[in-house]
Amino acid sequence: MNGISRRSFLAGIATLGLAGCSSERDKISGSTLKPKKGTLEIESSPQRSDIVVTMDPIYNYQVGQNGCDFITKIKNTSDQVAVGWEVDGIAKKADGALCGTVATRIGNCCTLLPGQEIWYVGGISNIDELPASLELTIRVNSFEKITEKDTYEFTVLNERLEQIATNMYSFDVEIQNDSPYDFGPGTTLMGVLKDDMGNAVNGFTGGSDVIEAGCHTIISANSGLDLTGSPYASYEYGILKSGFESY
Repeated sequence: MNGISRRSFLAGIATLGLAGCSSERDKISGSTLKPKKGTLEIESSPQRSDIVVTMDPIYNYQVGQNGCDFITKIKNTSDQVAVGWEVDGIAKKADGALCGTVATRIGNCCTLLPGQEIWYVGGISNIDELPASLELTIRVNSFEKITEKDTYEFTVLNERLEQIATNMYSFDVEIQNDSPYDFGPGTTLMGVLKDDMGNAVNGFTGGSDVIEAGCHTIISANSGLDLTGSPYASYEYGILKSGFESY
């Protein structure tokens, strides 16, 4: 993994996939529980909010003989509410014939905060070749209240990227929940691996169990099978917290 920036995990952590607090030493002092974004102002609810695709989908890596993954960037353009969303798509061959479809309803685990932009890694099933084009439609299916809970961010303690098979990688992030709130199962990690030109050439996604208040955990994600053979120079990712109240 030459050229990849990584940091070693804390000494003493021998097992990945920690969740919750196993002992009092995993707890943090209550005096450190401070919002990192300040206090949110109460605003009137808008009538609609949009999620938009901000990068053309790419799909140059494959997860199996009958399907492939794709990567795109999406953004919640609302400045007031978080949104739940769903993805529909049509993949086509070079001659315009139907190649495969995408139909995914995203649950609260991936609700986007106001103005949030993320890398999204999705899948196209029942295909036997990489598509020549992919037309995506991303729409809002629910609005979510913003509460004090959303003013807190996770603190990233450590990161690790390692090769687990030929052209496949595992990415682990150790995070601290510096808040008085528990976050439900489904907190999601999504990101990409980039070449030395800054192009996204592979993607990874994973999730966590409950992340208790004042505790730390490790979220693990696996990449798809890379078809490009490009060396990875860097990575970029986002963590989507679960646990919003719908209205």
